[in-house]
Amino acid sequence: MNRDEMLYEYWFAVFPGLGRTGKRRLLIYNKKQELFEMEKEEWRPFLTPKEWKSFSAHYQKPHNIEEIAVEYDKLLEKNIQFIPENHRDYPEKLKQVEDNPLGIFCKGRIPGQEKAIAIVGSRTPTVYGSEMARYFARELGKAGITIISGLALGIDVAAHRGALEGNGFTVGVLGNGPDIIYPRENFSVYEEIMKKGCIISEYKPGEKPCAYRFPERNRIISALSDGIFVVEAKEKSGSLITADCGLEQGKEIFALPGRAKDTLSEGCNWLIRQGAKLVTEPSHILEEISSECEKNLKNRNISDKLLDNKEKIVYDCLGLEPKHIEDILRATNLTVSEGISILFRLELKGYIKQILKDYYIVNL
Repeated sequence: MNRDEMLYEYWFAVFPGLGRTGKRRLLIYNKKQELFEMEKEEWRPFLTPKEWKSFSAHYQKPHNIEEIAVEYDKLLEKNIQFIPENHRDYPEKLKQVEDNPLGIFCKGRIPGQEKAIAIVGSRTPTVYGSEMARYFARELGKAGITIISGLALGIDVAAHRGALEGNGFTVGVLGNGPDIIYPRENFSVYEEIMKKGCIISEYKPGEKPCAYRFPERNRIISALSDGIFVVEAKEKSGSLITADCGLEQGKEIFALPGRAKDTLSEGCNWLIRQGAKLVTEPSHILEEISSECEKNLKNRNISDKLLDNKEKIVYDCLGLEPKHIEDILRATNLTVSEGISILFRLELKGYIKQILKDYYIVNL
């Protein structure tokens, strides 16, 4: 694709006032360069009355293609690639779904045909949920699975962090322009993903996050994946929208089971009742999507030989639910000095971690 063709592709994908359906209808009768050269009234026969009203309100004809070139070159200066849907680098998985983006903006390496899992869930997860998302993403990343998520707070960012920790490839799909970091708390993860993964958006630079864009974003998260893993979700949440998109696209749905009556378990437990695959270990997902990748999954079980008896007792009483030091001492019958010493040694060895003052969990 030469430069002029790319400029017309970019202009067509980003001009405002028309949705993807209206734009695709235009292409039945016109080429992009022809549309660029048409006067405003010449568009009317190809649009519905509602589309014409919206188009008219936003219409502003560029004087020439060089105006578009200036805007397009600013993308390249920011290391942002624009990939139209008819470009060889446009992800094949996106082409296979209905209502795919006319083009995408990318920062980093564009994902190919490698196996991928979307990990999604609550923006306000429990410590257990965050740790499980991170654990699954890390182990799946080590096994060669790409991790897809939406770079939101909570489960999303935990999944991205886990993938990066496992030196895996991860893709953050945004509901705003690729140059806008939202929320700001995820700045460091955004920077890491650009270096070791990919940021993708169908919205041009400068487009701010809006509520309606996140459900749209979810269809891309689902499309790029071979399966969707929901970690923690309320009964009505964006994560279930992603799962619905996955079902429509013929993807595998996985869910982490949760405790009965817990609000953040309602969505996952409902998905399991509807037929989603219940998983408690990364290998359960690998068995479904790639037998080859399963061979690469490293055994993460801790050898008892590495711990003395008392260390093993303390370690065995911990899990992913935070436990206060007083509860640990009560469960292990250790003295305060013994307990503090053992917790310190376990933390130093990397077996456990203190997430809040005097609260400990296992370090998966």
